[in-house]
Amino acid sequence: MSGPETHAMWTIALLAHASQRGLDADAVAVGVGLDAAALADPLARIPLRAHYDALEAVAEALDDSDLGLALGRGLDEGALDALAFFGATARTLGEGLSALLAFLPAGGERFELEARDGEARLRYCPWGPPRPAHDLRAASFVADIVTNVLGPAGVVPRAVHLPTIAPPRLDAARHALGVSVEGGAPAAEVRFDEAALALPSRRPDPAMHRFFEGYLRAKGAPEGASLTERVCRLVDARLPAGPLDAASIARALGASPRTLQRHLRQEGTSLRRLIDERRRLRARAALDAGRSPSEAAFEAGYSEASALHRALRRAGRD
Repeated sequence: MSGPETHAMWTIALLAHASQRGLDADAVAVGVGLDAAALADPLARIPLRAHYDALEAVAEALDDSDLGLALGRGLDEGALDALAFFGATARTLGEGLSALLAFLPAGGERFELEARDGEARLRYCPWGPPRPAHDLRAASFVADIVTNVLGPAGVVPRAVHLPTIAPPRLDAARHALGVSVEGGAPAAEVRFDEAALALPSRRPDPAMHRFFEGYLRAKGAPEGASLTERVCRLVDARLPAGPLDAASIARALGASPRTLQRHLRQEGTSLRRLIDERRRLRARAALDAGRSPSEAAFEAGYSEASALHRALRRAGRD
């Protein structure tokens, strides 16, 4: 399977919504190159491009530019399969969100969580050149976070940002979500009090959390998936603040630090190299999105902008 991937659960939820509104969901799936087998398991991976194509096809067929808002508000635990229960059984809201992000496919879209200066930020960054699916995914993301994650916890966002959205659709988003929504941002983002990350999860249960972690770890490593990819996914989810030490990364992957390093050497890399690469990629993405060097350095886990500059200069010589 070439190109970045995403979990099938997003497309399954989209096609269920399309069917409820009178569309032939099977025809939509076939039209974007997906069959029933590809959509049988919510945690199976499908081409991200196919999901983007399906989003645009359904929005066009329904003539609904606000499809993303409806999709996000309509997501529930059933749609997210074991991922939802994994997050809900964590000790706190912040731990649950971090745990979920660690199991999302790496290399395509990015879902980021950062906290600084008393504010938490959840951010969605799409993959590839601009296209209508990006706006639909962005709207779905903020609607899901506001309605299904923060809402049940009693958390009111400080701000909700969407990157490219016309004023009439901003009004629709404000009405649908019941919060202020602003346009013109470099990425879709929901900001809220950092203290909310310490709130208890919906159903804290350490034993069940460990069970779902083991289940998802097995599901997230299908035959042919490399250890390098799994490490990259964990590093992406943990930037900027970590933990990124060998013991923590190895524990999350069910291995010892020595075993982790040995297998990475067999794949031609190392933990330090992967962390450095992911930091540089995160920093470059932040710079491309218009953030200052200081902001990009922080988001990538560098101590200051000069450290980022040195890292990018070293990479340019390699």
